[in-house]
Amino acid sequence: MAGKLRAQVLGWPLQNFTGNTCGWTALSGVSFSYDPTKDDTGNGGGSARFTLDYVGTNSNILDVSVNNVDCCYCDLEALLNTSNYVSLDFDVKWDGTSGVPLSYFNSDGGGVQIYLGNGYSGIPIASFTIPDAATNGWVHVSAPFFTNEGSNSFSGISLFKNYTGNGDGTATFWLDNVSLVGRTTNHFTVSPVSTAGGVFTLKWNSVPNYTYSVQRTTDTVTWTNLVTAYPPGGATGTTTSYTDSNSPSGHALYRVSSP
Repeated sequence: MAGKLRAQVLGWPLQNFTGNTCGWTALSGVSFSYDPTKDDTGNGGGSARFTLDYVGTNSNILDVSVNNVDCCYCDLEALLNTSNYVSLDFDVKWDGTSGVPLSYFNSDGGGVQIYLGNGYSGIPIASFTIPDAATNGWVHVSAPFFTNEGSNSFSGISLFKNYTGNGDGTATFWLDNVSLVGRTTNHFTVSPVSTAGGVFTLKWNSVPNYTYSVQRTTDTVTWTNLVTAYPPGGATGTTTSYTDSNSPSGHALYRVSSP
């Protein structure tokens, strides 16, 4: 199913595991299932239980993906864009009866990597380790996107971790309330730069990698989009400008938004 770009809300739930694990897949010795007995929010929704098998050296012990396009929970055909989000957030609980200690799970091979797409063949955008406090109960984790993640559309996110040590055993944890956190509105000041010969230039303080829309009106009722997703690829500095080469005679109002 081909994905479609849609309005990106500030909080985009990928899976709350309310009765199912729809949209998730697992590879490389990972088993997971819906667990109605473990729920972080107390609403009876349950969570997902992941069990990872450490078998031999250099085994890919963690490779799970959630698809925001072809799943029955995550808004069908929802092709998302990284420029609208700042982190992947979730709640996690570690199973203290795991044969593999949490300290070893975190240290062996480094943290869990978050990729756009399926597994490590995608674009890395964040990483995290499971907090020690997760051995005693649910802990909220926020994995911020790298500042250089750029602007990429994606149909899913993968969690990947490579096992480098020797020995056998299992590691088990639960996930709940997995969601993307959108960036909040950037409060910025728009300033005119020049007005001459039907050309109007304005500038505003910007955030690197963010994109903006510039609109114009002559009556404060009807607004015309002059440019969207500007500048292409996102802002490269803390100040961005735009020139309207066909500004109307008389008066006009301009506004800049960060969609």
